[in-house]
Order: sequence, then C-alpha cells, then structure tokens
Amino acid sequence: MTVVGEHAHLPARLDRAEPVEVLEDRDDEPLASHLSVGDHIDTRKLLIADGGGDRIVLGLGDVHRAEAAGLGTLKELDYLRQATTRPFKITLPGPLTLATQITKGGPYRNRVEIAADLATLINRELRALAAGGARNLQLDDVYQSFIMDPKHLVELYDRCFEGVTVERRFWHICFGTLEGFGFGERTYRPLFPAISSASADQLVFEFANREMAETELWRELDCPKELGAGVLDLKNFYVESPELVARRIRRLLESVPAERLWINPDCGLARLPRHLAFAKLQALVTGTQKVRAELCRG
Repeated sequence: MTVVGEHAHLPARLDRAEPVEVLEDRDDEPLASHLSVGDHIDTRKLLIADGGGDRIVLGLGDVHRAEAAGLGTLKELDYLRQATTRPFKITLPGPLTLATQITKGGPYRNRVEIAADLATLINRELRALAAGGARNLQLDDVYQSFIMDPKHLVELYDRCFEGVTVERRFWHICFGTLEGFGFGERTYRPLFPAISSASADQLVFEFANREMAETELWRELDCPKELGAGVLDLKNFYVESPELVARRIRRLLESVPAERLWINPDCGLARLPRHLAFAKLQALVTGTQKVRAELCRG
C-alpha cells in the first residue's frame, strides 16, 4: 500500500505481507509529526514516506535561492533516517507543476521554459537525496491537459531523474485536489503511449474518485509499469468500508498482475480531518489484507 501526498504517506505491494508505517516531517509542527507517526504505525502500512511539510513554494524571484538552498527535502531525509529503520520514499513536485505556480515574466516566454530550468533544480535535489541514502523517490504532477503535452511531461520527468540511481522511481499524476477543483478532462488515456516510455518504475494514478474508470488501461495498452492505484476517494468525507476497498482492488487485478499492483489513496490526505484520514487508511489496510489473503489461498 502507499500514501501519495501530504500526511499519512505510504506504499505496499500485494505480494508482500510486511506491515507499513507512515511518517510526516514538519519541523514547525513536531507534535503533528509524532501524532502522524502514531497513526501510521497503527494502520500497519509498508513503505514510509515524507510528509512534504518543508517544501519551498517558488516565485520567479526565488529560483536562485532554491539553487543555493535546495527544495527542503534533505532535511526530511535526515529526519526519516533518524526516526525509522524501515524503507521510505520522498516526494517532490514535478517541474511543470511547480511552473504553473509562477507568474510568467523575466527571461521566460512561457511556463515550459520555466519548467526546463526547474527540472535542473529538481535533478540536483534528487541526486543529493540518492547520494544521502534515499532509495525510493517520487515526482508529483497535477495533470493540466491544456498545457501539459505528454511528450514534454516525459522529457521533463526523465530530465529530473537523469543520473539518479535508486531502487524505485515513482511518478504520481493526479487531477488536483486544491480546493476540490481539477484542471482538465479527468482521463489518463491521452498520456498513453508516451508515458510508458518514461524512466519511472511505477505510475501512481487516482481511480476511486472517478468510480474506478480506466482500470482497463494497463491490459488494453499493455503498459509495462507498476501501477500505484488510488482506491480511496479523498474528495469525499465518506469513509470506505474494507469490503469496498477489496472490491476496487479485485477490479484492478482484472487488468494488472498482483506483483505489479500497489495500493494507495488517490492523492494526499492533508485536506481531510485527521480522524477521517485515519479511518480511511484503516479501511485501505484491512481491504488490502483481505485480497492478499484471497490471493495466497489461490
């Protein structure tokens, strides 16, 4: 299983049985970090992830500062290495997603040009994380189809990971959860076949809030990547039952082999009340364990 965004992060594969733990790193909120750690241990998850609490939000004038100071994840790496002996992943926003937050101007004609320079900064950060011992790294992109050409997305992702040696590269692409609004047609189909050529080992997509639409894409398009599949709807306060989670996983297994299927929420949990996020994660774990037991029985 895996969590994707802020608070309550993590991943676990269906063919593994290890417990999972999630951590959140927020130097300015140490109590929240400790509460989050407790929550995540209680939900018994597999791959720990950082919480994104120290990320830098860039303005055009901040790019040079980021070149010197980095993007904040090296502190998260230090924290995670002290806080746990379990495997973990660290996430960063993708360059085009960062570029959409910057007002155009200066020497840049458009956001694609800004993204190209940001990819260099992200690459530097990912290299430093890998050199520091991070083994699982993820880029997060909000798919804004009106400016995000699939070929450019892949080129930017690969540029970010150029020369980065880790065990697994994740690429989370969602449709946006900020204030509940998306940024384009809610379909992944236009990303194929280009996205299959990316250097990512795993694509992390949202399905639950789209009523599990497009689960057939992996079989239909013979996608070679692992799939991190979102089975918790984070735009809904409704808490899924473990059986609903299990049904969603069984549907995914019709198209994706168990050894290539990871289970996670659609996106980050930061905009849910803590008690609802915890309850959803409990359902995620219990539902996944139920399907895993079915697979083990054959």
